[in-house]
Amino acid sequence: MPGRRPPSRFVQMVRYGLPAVVGLVGVVIMCLGSEDDLEGGAGILGAALAIYAINWFLRVAFAGEAERQAEQQARDYFAAHGYWPGEQPDRLSNVSEHAQGQPAPADSVARRRLVRLRQARQHRG
Repeated sequence: MPGRRPPSRFVQMVRYGLPAVVGLVGVVIMCLGSEDDLEGGAGILGAALAIYAINWFLRVAFAGEAERQAEQQARDYFAAHGYWPGEQPDRLSNVSEHAQGQPAPADSVARRRLVRLRQARQHRG
């Protein structure tokens, strides 16, 4: 996502270092221990995978929240102006009404879509 700063060293250690160290300890216990230690090492290795999975789930959840906020801001902009951010206002719509906070009438939205479709057909044909 643009504008996001890279994670700090501490965050990277929690995300990747902690699961790696715990997993390495589990593998060492499995390799050097007895048959009983094999099961304990497998449990520790499972804990390492769980730590990594929890970190991944949290990153996905927080990224989704940022996307929802950006989408809501775009919807608010559309409600206020009558067109999406980054688009040019159509000649047929009265942008001054939308700039004053009046919601875009449904027929003008449909009319703009129809104009766009006609323009697209003219460019193809």
